[in-house]
Amino acid sequence: MARLTDKQYWNDFWAPPESGLPSAPGILKAALRRSVGEKSLAFFTQSYAQHQIFEGIYRPRVPDHCDATVLEIGSAPGNYLLEMHRKFGMVPFGVDYSHIGVACNRELFTHNHLDARNVLEADAFAISFQEAHRGRFDVVMSLGVIEHFTGAELDSVIDAHINLIKPGGRLIVTIPNYQGLNYLLKLVFCRDNLAAHNLSIMRLDAFSRIFSGRGLRALFCGYAGTIDLSMATPAPGSRLKALYRIFDKSQVLLNGILRLSLRKKGFNLPWVSPFLVFVGVKGEKYA
Repeated sequence: MARLTDKQYWNDFWAPPESGLPSAPGILKAALRRSVGEKSLAFFTQSYAQHQIFEGIYRPRVPDHCDATVLEIGSAPGNYLLEMHRKFGMVPFGVDYSHIGVACNRELFTHNHLDARNVLEADAFAISFQEAHRGRFDVVMSLGVIEHFTGAELDSVIDAHINLIKPGGRLIVTIPNYQGLNYLLKLVFCRDNLAAHNLSIMRLDAFSRIFSGRGLRALFCGYAGTIDLSMATPAPGSRLKALYRIFDKSQVLLNGILRLSLRKKGFNLPWVSPFLVFVGVKGEKYA
């Protein structure tokens, strides 16, 4: 009945490769970006699930005024906040208790001309942080955070999210869906990591119950993304990295096919969709 991960887990997770050198895929991606442009590259490299989540789920349900503030809990490395700023004009804030994760997030913000001081190194669930930032943000979001908690601690984590939202603001929570195909991928590529996740909330009925009775009006609660073969990244030194790269490269082609054929809709099914997403309103100010 507690956290399934600790600060060291996340410092190790965000630690750079020992070589400190850019990877071959990273170099290739940079070359493609220069030759075909960011937008064309994203058509294939951005996962179809993320495209569907941002364009099909978030866009019609988040505040549309450009001075809206968004806080991401567990924000490292900052990519989602950058997308919230680029797509919706929001002022991004991040909080993470991994000092390595915070450094990654601040570096990304600086590189993209965003205020790195908006990335806070703190435990978002600590009483001091909750009191200092109560009701401050138009949107509070977390992606891949709450599934690392169980029992009463999970309830406290959800309440902490809500506490930080302005009346009438939005709560966005996304977790991975390790059922069916995604569970098999996790078993093959990183079985040991399953212990760090609360698998019991990765069903729609259980997921939706987490948010009931908390003063929220649900705008969306469901599965998102049709299929993502790159869901389970193998641990460093794994013998399965070569096999994973095949899956990862296949997903790039699949991203383009899905975006062309399904647009923003997708086939959102419990045994293949990579994510579960909740979007809700705290009050009715923006409804």
